[in-house]
Amino acid sequence: MRKLIYIMGCAHCGSTLLTRILARHSQIATVGELKMSSIPDYRNFQCGCGAELLECAFWKQVAAAFAEEGVALDFGDFGTHYGSNGSFASRVVGAQMRGPGFESLRRAAFTCWPPAARALARINQRNKIVIDKICEVLRKPVFLDDSKDPTRLMHLSRTGHYDIRAIYLVRDGRAIVASYKKRDPDMRANFHLWENKVSECERLRKVLPKMRLMEVRYEDFCQDSRRVLSEILAFSGLDDQSEHCLSPSTQEPQHIIGHNSRLLGDRPIELRNEWPALLTAQDLENFERRGRELNALYGYDLDESIPRQP
Repeated sequence: MRKLIYIMGCAHCGSTLLTRILARHSQIATVGELKMSSIPDYRNFQCGCGAELLECAFWKQVAAAFAEEGVALDFGDFGTHYGSNGSFASRVVGAQMRGPGFESLRRAAFTCWPPAARALARINQRNKIVIDKICEVLRKPVFLDDSKDPTRLMHLSRTGHYDIRAIYLVRDGRAIVASYKKRDPDMRANFHLWENKVSECERLRKVLPKMRLMEVRYEDFCQDSRRVLSEILAFSGLDDQSEHCLSPSTQEPQHIIGHNSRLLGDRPIELRNEWPALLTAQDLENFERRGRELNALYGYDLDESIPRQP
């Protein structure tokens, strides 16, 4: 059974930084967000190593490994996302994780309704092939998926193919909605997006065995990277190579797809609190009214500019 480290959380929680550091471990293979099953304009897309995607030696090897199995690797559609293509069966697969009642109905559909069962089996099998081939090419046994999506984690955990180790990477909600604000000034929508994703993560937390999930605060990782990274590796059952992973001199080419921060190269790990400058007094008042209780689940005090230390 392959060990699968999965980073779960909201967008802009700092997962790309953590992924790039963990990718330096001698046992961890990753390409970042595997749920990104389609790459827009992939002919002009840049791999994390700096090469054009179609010219990258690593991806050429992966494509060749696929071809040996009689399977084509289509950068326009990886086929790994548990999303909806419009059919009702795929909507059953891709629907956001909800409460116990809904999930019981979904599992019953996979058991009793062949179209839904086939749709799920197809995506499960595609993920297994992609993960196995990437690990084979990189010659590393452990796969890291930085997709963050809790519904995807739910499906992967139910396949029985993987020894799941989930890292729930949390960050102050004010920092996350401030990052959203850079792209969309609609703060009501930004808050809803954060609240919805955190609630979905909490639903997954209730059904995933505690021994399979570790909560990590982004702020703690930035302020004490060596300690937190050592704890993550111990939780994952891997050798403590934290010093190696945190050393820029040991960096090797990484073939990460996903957020553009993968292309920024080595930067010092530092906690940058930009949200006080990005959020207005009204933004903060609205967050105080609606987000205090949810943010407090992770130890964030809205009366402080940074979270309390454990």
